[in-house]
Amino acid sequence: IATAQQVRLHGKRQYSALAQFLVYGLSLIRPRVSLLDPNHLGIAEGLAQMQAGDVLITASVRPYTKEVLQVSHHAAQQGITLITLTDHQHSPMAQIADFAFLIPCQSSFYSNSISAYFVFAESLLNQVAWTLGDHAMQAIKAYETNIQALKIETQH
Repeated sequence: IATAQQVRLHGKRQYSALAQFLVYGLSLIRPRVSLLDPNHLGIAEGLAQMQAGDVLITASVRPYTKEVLQVSHHAAQQGITLITLTDHQHSPMAQIADFAFLIPCQSSFYSNSISAYFVFAESLLNQVAWTLGDHAMQAIKAYETNIQALKIETQH
């Protein structure tokens, strides 16, 4: 994630929020990060802009979203490094990924619990920032300089 030419993220349903969160966090510390389909032109266009060695991060849990699984298969065939966040080692997502992070999601919530995925995402972002070291710090300082110059935040 730290050294890839570009990183794209893909998730559907509630995991689209996780993908967006990771895009925001990674964009603060490294260039060329986006959703797979940032302009809603389609997933085919997003995949066409990727090449072998780029990283695609996906997230899906049971019941697995067909589109995310199809995109993952296609990306793997293209030589794109596939990282997935999923619920079980026997998940179809885990079976095709280069790297799978397994996060169980059983809970009493009426949908799949996503809170552990966000906690994991924060840890992953911190690890990437640590790996990037001074480059991450310079990127964050540039971001903060722009926030101040554009007067985006208020002290109230």
